[in-house]
Amino acid sequence: MSSEQTFFATAAHGLEKLLAAELTAMGAAEVVEEMGGVHFNGPLKLALRACLWSRLASRILMPIAEFAADNSDQLYAQVVQLDWRQHLDKGRTLAVDAHVAQSNPTIRALPCCASKMRWSISCATPAAGARISLPNRLICA
Repeated sequence: MSSEQTFFATAAHGLEKLLAAELTAMGAAEVVEEMGGVHFNGPLKLALRACLWSRLASRILMPIAEFAADNSDQLYAQVVQLDWRQHLDKGRTLAVDAHVAQSNPTIRALPCCASKMRWSISCATPAAGARISLPNRLICA
C-alpha cells in the first residue's frame, strides 16, 4: 500500500519546526508546521515508521474527513454522511478531534460538540450491529 495519505503528527509546543525537519528526513512530503504539530503526506508505511521512530512526535493521526460546518445541524449532516463502518468494529472506540477555525459558540461548546458527534455517528451506523463506544473526552478546539 504505497498510496499517499495525509497525516498530522502532534508535538509539544515549540517543537514543530524540529518535527517538520525530522519528518522531512524520513521522507514525508508537503510538510506544513502548525501550532501543536505538523501536517504531512506520505504512504501509511511512513506514518507507521514515524510513529515508531520519531523522537519528537507524540502521536501520528490520520484524518478521515474534513468539512466546514457553521452550526451543529451542519456538523450532524456532515458526520452522518461518512461511512463509519470502514472505521468502526464492534467493541472498538473512536477518538474525535474537531478543529473550529472560527469562533462559533454553537459548535465550540464542548458538550454540544461531543454530544452531536456521538449522536451523528450512532445514527450513521445502526445497521452495522456494533455498539459505538465513544470516549467522554472529545476534543473540540
